[in-house]
Amino acid sequence: MASRILDDLIRTAWDVIDSDFDPRAIYRWRKQAIEFLDDHLGPNHYYTQCFRQNIEETEQKNLLTASGILHAVKEEMSQTRSLGDGISQWSAMQ
Repeated sequence: MASRILDDLIRTAWDVIDSDFDPRAIYRWRKQAIEFLDDHLGPNHYYTQCFRQNIEETEQKNLLTASGILHAVKEEMSQTRSLGDGISQWSAMQ
């Protein structure tokens, strides 16, 4: 389930970029992504903090970086999940 949500968030990041930076689309995407990261990694996790820093300004390079962070989260979670207990184990290690 978390992997599917991350896929949707990553896909939505590209949709936002293609939408000529519609402020409403950016706000919705940013809110959903932060909620996901806070819930699954915690607000003080490195990826959560990096994401927050990169979405303060809504320039294309920042959205691309934020999307890359979501890719990194997905990869890290999938590697850990293949080793055992999935997200809860991965979050506990961080």
